[in-house]
Amino acid sequence: MAESLICPSPVSCKDTHNLMVFSQTFVRSSCNLVEIPNDIPRDASIIMLRNNKIVGLKNNTFAKLKSCPSLSLCRNKLTFVMPGCFRGLKFLRKLELQVNLISAVEPGVWNGLRNLKILNLDHNQLATLTNGSFVGLPLLQKLHLEWNKISFIELGAFSGLGSLSSLFLNTNNLSNIRSGIFNGLSSLEILILQHNHLTSLSPNLFSGIPRPLTLFLSSSAGSARSGGLGNVWNCASLCWLKKEQQQRSINIKGAAEPRCTGLLQWKDIKCSEEGLLRKIILWGYFHSQVHNKQMLVLFVCHYAFITC
Repeated sequence: MAESLICPSPVSCKDTHNLMVFSQTFVRSSCNLVEIPNDIPRDASIIMLRNNKIVGLKNNTFAKLKSCPSLSLCRNKLTFVMPGCFRGLKFLRKLELQVNLISAVEPGVWNGLRNLKILNLDHNQLATLTNGSFVGLPLLQKLHLEWNKISFIELGAFSGLGSLSSLFLNTNNLSNIRSGIFNGLSSLEILILQHNHLTSLSPNLFSGIPRPLTLFLSSSAGSARSGGLGNVWNCASLCWLKKEQQQRSINIKGAAEPRCTGLLQWKDIKCSEEGLLRKIILWGYFHSQVHNKQMLVLFVCHYAFITC
């Protein structure tokens, strides 16, 4: 899972400039390039342009290439990626765009990448994922979106990703994930949501996703991103998740179990009497209209595990 957290440290340009082709590998890393070089061999199988100053990818940038399975553009200054820029890379399997300044993904950007299996977009400036953001990637298996600024995901953002097995959304600004967001992810096995601002998850959120599902919700306090502890859950609303964990249909992983609001701990949640808890809440609300409201609300909050 850590394969895309950082872009590998490149060697200096003087060490790679003359290695234009070595076992069909084209390397121009740390060369202060501001655009894609025009001398990439047509039969290059691995292209590494790491740690340069390339700011954008234009239409048909790689159109002349024949059979390149790996392209790395990590640690550049990419701010835009135009639709059609990857045309010609029909054999590409892995695309590294991490550690750039990409702020938006427009529909059509991935046209021509029908065989791509790994897409690294972590450590960018993405704030919103729009409908159709990843259309054109039917064989994609791993999608790295961690360490962005994502606060909103539109319905349909993950449409067409029926082969996706691992989705990394950790360390973003998500406070809510709407039901239906993950519709169509029929091969998903691992979902990482650590270090966001989430407090609850809808019981229907994972409808259509096969089980077992491995879910990462929280990390240890020592590893939390600066400025907060990440997700702190209203655990009273997650009885459905606790039951799926007990049934082993959802495996909750991570350095720590989910952190709950208040003094409640995840391990102490008892969901076998969920219906009774609802009755307690309704009873407390009704009687609080005519009796000692403060005492009854405290009673309900204590026994129903909710934050007041």
